[in-house]
Amino acid sequence: MVPDPADESDPDDADGHEDADCHEDADCHEDADCHEDADGHENADCRDEADWLRDETDGVPADPLDALVTALSLKDERRTGWQLRGVTDPESVAAHSWGVSLLALLFTPPDVDRDRVLRMAVVHDLGEAVVGDVPTRADPADQPLDRESKVDRERTVIESFARAFDGAPPTQAGEGSAPAPAPAPDPGRGRELAELWTAYEARDTPEARLLKDFDLLDTCVQALAYERASRYEPGASDAFEEYEALDEFFATAEPRLSTPVGRSLFETVRSAYERAKRERRGEHDEGGTEDV
Repeated sequence: MVPDPADESDPDDADGHEDADCHEDADCHEDADCHEDADGHENADCRDEADWLRDETDGVPADPLDALVTALSLKDERRTGWQLRGVTDPESVAAHSWGVSLLALLFTPPDVDRDRVLRMAVVHDLGEAVVGDVPTRADPADQPLDRESKVDRERTVIESFARAFDGAPPTQAGEGSAPAPAPAPDPGRGRELAELWTAYEARDTPEARLLKDFDLLDTCVQALAYERASRYEPGASDAFEEYEALDEFFATAEPRLSTPVGRSLFETVRSAYERAKRERRGEHDEGGTEDV
């Protein structure tokens, strides 16, 4: 069994199918009421709590190849926080994991095991392939799913992946009458995957703590990118009434940073973000004056 992680983790989101009120149908086709607007923004009211709290009992297939296909669904799992904010064509969970990995590659200091940080980065959100992406909110009252429930759900998924990747490989037809074994991961890779995930959730090593900071920082860097590219309309979402622009993403990250590297990078990114906000406001002000 994967041990129960001891420290805080991000509430992020196995079915992947939404219901008729703003969910996808059984064939993963989006309901007509949930289409994006003319500017490519998904309706901010389109995703409610039921969208994030999925039933993970579908689990992970026992066949290693099918389990791999399930894992790759992270490429299509959009990050819910950006959808709530009305960001045009928001990143996927897999894209976020790549960003976290790039931060680890570039900024892991020499006294921390960079290889281990990178390996943890690859699997840190793997459970979301089944559980889905649940957004982190600054106000706990707005949190769709508490931390313990999220970790419990993801642990179940990770255990299933570990069993699938370490299990007996399926067979496929060979040239003769006897079936040939299909390729499978090296023995123990599934257990390694589970151990890396558990270590990350426990946050009791320098590598896990640094990776958590990179996880938070990637969201901030992405917010900066979206602000510079004007990928959302300020004030268009009711989900962020207490924060302007993309400020809540910085508000949720700052108190959770735990390393000098993380805090230093955060200040640099936040300064650039605030500058981008000011520049964008200036563009809007000038446009408004011309219209008048």
